[in-house]
Amino acid sequence: MRLRYSSLLRMQINENTRMVSCSRQTTAYHRYFVVVTFFLLLSTFYSFSQDLHFSQFEYNPLNLNPASTGAFDGDQRFTALHRRQWSAVSEPYTTFSLSYDRLLSAPSENGNHHNAGLLINSDKAGDGSFSTLQAMLSYSYLFAIGRDSVNFLTAGIQLGFTQRSLDFAALTFNNQYNGDAYVPNSATGENLSQTTFFYADINAGLGWMSHFDNGTFAAGISLQHINKPNQTFYDGAKEPLRMRWQLNVNPTFKAGESVTLIPAVLYMHQNTFSELTGGLEAKLSVKKNAVRNFSFGLGVYGRLRDAIIPAAAIYYNNWRVGLSYDINTSSLKRASNSKGGPEISAQYIFKKIRTKINHSTCCPIY
Repeated sequence: MRLRYSSLLRMQINENTRMVSCSRQTTAYHRYFVVVTFFLLLSTFYSFSQDLHFSQFEYNPLNLNPASTGAFDGDQRFTALHRRQWSAVSEPYTTFSLSYDRLLSAPSENGNHHNAGLLINSDKAGDGSFSTLQAMLSYSYLFAIGRDSVNFLTAGIQLGFTQRSLDFAALTFNNQYNGDAYVPNSATGENLSQTTFFYADINAGLGWMSHFDNGTFAAGISLQHINKPNQTFYDGAKEPLRMRWQLNVNPTFKAGESVTLIPAVLYMHQNTFSELTGGLEAKLSVKKNAVRNFSFGLGVYGRLRDAIIPAAAIYYNNWRVGLSYDINTSSLKRASNSKGGPEISAQYIFKKIRTKINHSTCCPIY
């Protein structure tokens, strides 16, 4: 669509380069705690968030919270996600996310251990191929609360760099119209000194995990862009990337011998924008033995004032593959025909088999 692109470009680049309100929209005690948290979030003022986001957020741990690094049952974890959005409205927005995290040391007697990870995000948006390439290193430390090894805290930090670029030649501007027609190669009236820039980024977070008879409970809070990096294509301009804080709640409950319920809630807030996503997956175990472990999951999620998200997943041994689809419910549905976008995730967890060593004392024979 040929709009007044000079003002649109500044809004998209300078204010924050992935405003969902413009581009993504145009984007026992434990049970009691979960319910209370959910309804407290519902009572908050909602707009729409900025930055990259995913519908399958609970299966994108290093994007969710730096404290999630190494917080899993295993030794190494590989995660990949792909999202494609708004193909019915404009040039599709495509996002890839790859991450790897692992334990740096074997857990101590009470479960404490150091962890590290690598996160890579790639995103391309719109006719101008507005691109983001991000690489982050993560570190976390998980330690037990008390001596029963049931409750754990984890603290994590991420450090990395982001590159943002723009195909300026692919854009058209208001000044290139003579009143009747578009004039190729005419002056744009824009003065971009660069079409690529880099900035450093810092994220940090805390997490809590608990094990109880019928399941687990996990929650976390994180703060992104702590250093408020400057992100603009214009020389001398100051447009800080606003800090984003987010709260996630991810419990699991056994609802029977073969059924597990997995609710999830994520609240994000950045500048004047906020977003609430939540839902429930029911996981059914079909076959479980020493050789083969097969389950499938069905769920539905919702992003407030934006989308309904049906989802399905297959679990096989150490693999999980999930698929979700955003059905647009915002005002953009008139243009998108309620089409949002598909998202696919894949995760593999490698777990070592640790041999238990029984120490014994040999008695001499006289």
